[in-house]
Amino acid sequence: MGAIQWLEVVGQCAGLVVGGGAVSTWWAWRADRLAQYRYLDEMYSTLLAQYRALPHFGDPYRTCCYADAYEPDHADAYHYFAMTVHNTMETIFDVTRKRPLAHAPWSAIFTHHVRLHAAWLLANKTVFEPAYVAYVERRVLIREPEHDDTTAPLPKVTAAGIVRVRSTQAVSQN
Repeated sequence: MGAIQWLEVVGQCAGLVVGGGAVSTWWAWRADRLAQYRYLDEMYSTLLAQYRALPHFGDPYRTCCYADAYEPDHADAYHYFAMTVHNTMETIFDVTRKRPLAHAPWSAIFTHHVRLHAAWLLANKTVFEPAYVAYVERRVLIREPEHDDTTAPLPKVTAAGIVRVRSTQAVSQN
């Protein structure tokens, strides 16, 4: 075998190795992305099951003023529920490389749940990594639910899950 044929064989072998490595890397990346998606999907399915079991924890009228909206026995339950929501959202934040709004499948989900439980997060910032909290504050529009009537009664949830109404004082608009 001449020197030129040898170089051709070596070049072909090198091409196969590099090409095989690239294909192998691509398949590994794809498998990792699918595994991450499955993991997030499982977490989110679990969260949705909790919302179905505790629908009043998804009521924006209550979550915006959660400290006053729940009886003491439900306040603790809401605290841990909101922590679970933000833990799930923080996982989405981490898996999407700290850019959840750039990922179409998770952007709307992330925005909805972060806004819904924003009041709790802002009162409990130290529970989560500072980058997550800063991203939520900077990039996700956190706004209070639109309530025109400041004298509307505040709903309360009792241990039996029965809603009763507690009167509130009107807020001065001056």
